[in-house]
Amino acid sequence: MRIKTASAILLSYVPLLLISGPLQAQLANSPWPMFHRDALHTGLSPAYSGPSRGDLFWSYHAAGALQSSPAIGSDGRIYMGSDDHAFYALTSLASLSWSYTTGGVIESSPAIDTAGRVYLGSQDDRLYMLTGAGTLGWSYDLAGDFLHSSPALSPNGKIYIGSRDNNIYALHSSGALFWSYATNWLIVSSPAVDSAGRVYAASYDQRFYTLNSAGGLYWSYHTGYLISTSPSISSEGTVYIGASEFPPNQNFGKLYALTSVGILKWSYRTAPASNAIEYVCPALDGSGRAVVGCNDNALYCLSSRGGLAWSYDLVDDIYSSAAIGSDGNIYMGSHDACFYAFSSAGSLLWSYYTSGVISSSPAISSGDRVYVGAEDSALYAFRQQPTATPTRTPTRTPTPSPTATPTRTPTRTPTLPPKATPTRTSTPSPSPAQSPTEPPALVITRSPTPIPPLEISPGPLTAGLNFWFDIRLAQPIRSKFDYYMILDSHYGPYTLHLDGAVQKDIVPLYKNVPAFSAPYAQRIYSRAMLPPAMAGRQMTFYAAVIESGKLPPVRNLEELRADSLYVIMMDKRNVSVSP
Repeated sequence: MRIKTASAILLSYVPLLLISGPLQAQLANSPWPMFHRDALHTGLSPAYSGPSRGDLFWSYHAAGALQSSPAIGSDGRIYMGSDDHAFYALTSLASLSWSYTTGGVIESSPAIDTAGRVYLGSQDDRLYMLTGAGTLGWSYDLAGDFLHSSPALSPNGKIYIGSRDNNIYALHSSGALFWSYATNWLIVSSPAVDSAGRVYAASYDQRFYTLNSAGGLYWSYHTGYLISTSPSISSEGTVYIGASEFPPNQNFGKLYALTSVGILKWSYRTAPASNAIEYVCPALDGSGRAVVGCNDNALYCLSSRGGLAWSYDLVDDIYSSAAIGSDGNIYMGSHDACFYAFSSAGSLLWSYYTSGVISSSPAISSGDRVYVGAEDSALYAFRQQPTATPTRTPTRTPTPSPTATPTRTPTRTPTLPPKATPTRTSTPSPSPAQSPTEPPALVITRSPTPIPPLEISPGPLTAGLNFWFDIRLAQPIRSKFDYYMILDSHYGPYTLHLDGAVQKDIVPLYKNVPAFSAPYAQRIYSRAMLPPAMAGRQMTFYAAVIESGKLPPVRNLEELRADSLYVIMMDKRNVSVSP
């Protein structure tokens, strides 16, 4: 009877073992299985170095821009998402293994588990699990307006991701919700996970959160600034996170180093009045140094104590998170459309010009290879071509030296004295007759064209594609204000966020800002595609600085005029959408 009971008990556990064992989402043992390589987001490849020369191996063109960062499976396949809504799996020689189409743009970077399953987020607000053959395993609706955060796989088999619905989610490998934790604002940060299962992520609510494996708050740290970056964690538990002060006051970036219990070790502020540290994740080189790019166009390397080891100035913003090879060489892209390789000492090794902005973060693989996506729709693979072995030149039989023939001494010819050449006397030219001087013509000085205090400049609008626009502020703002960026279309008004998100309705981006300095300029790339039905229609862009709390609910945007009493400054631009 006892044997039967024991057998029955044992048999009752078999289904559970069969379910829980194979489905555990352990991170794949591959060169680069997820965003920034590992669950700690170190961005360091301990086993592989990248190419020390920039030799293009191949490029693969998708049908849309590549902002998603590539991941590499244990079979050598490269995985990436695209703005064309498709997710691609390529062989190491650039042939397409398979693709899967989601319902939205894919900027989230994939994560791969030991069974070859791939986890990715899409801007259709869903987290997907695809099998190694490219079929759908499951999807989970995260209820955000789109996903920018990349999933992380933890040692305990859970999947973690942040959402713009303000929540950090933990899912079972079966796709069921384990827990969620609500912050006070949207999350674009990609979570990191340590060996104890603690989850690290940042929110736009200016706080950095650490949660225990059960979803409870372990500690939080208030920076006072917006945080769109992802954290990285060193082997001894130091947490690195970037933030940006925008607004108020000057616009600058700050990198924080926190202890494992949330105490500030140090912070480093980038150049005054520079742009922010946004969307990137610090890379850790294994010796205690952190490498991070900033929108002041510079790449910074900071020591373990927060001192500047070196910096390198580029010509445009940096949204690409750096990757570090086992030899210490550093790889990253820039909005100047170039991909760069630096030595560990900060000297430029090589660069390669693509035809598109690079926001994607690189992945390092075996064979001295590195992969990166660009917004020209291409995934680029670089490798170091092997140096050819020189062919030995056979030794020739020496030719005997010829016998020298004595040179005759030439007879010298006497040199005659030169004949004197007479110098001609020049005939003076008659002085020209003086003509009366005409009075000078009247030169009309034109008044310089006044620079508008606030200007919004949309780029070309094409149906079926994403768009961009520039914001420029020429005059400082001295009084407390609210700030709005609005797009009015055939479908109604939308608020444009600085991270490129598009939100239905009219809401202030910032409220009760005390002051803001000028000049300031920023290019904003929309995360939303213009619907094909917009072809031939007109859209109106608004940028408005309003006295704090003075803008009433507005449904007819014609009421928003520059001569209104509560408008400090504004600009309005009408643009037609091309087919």
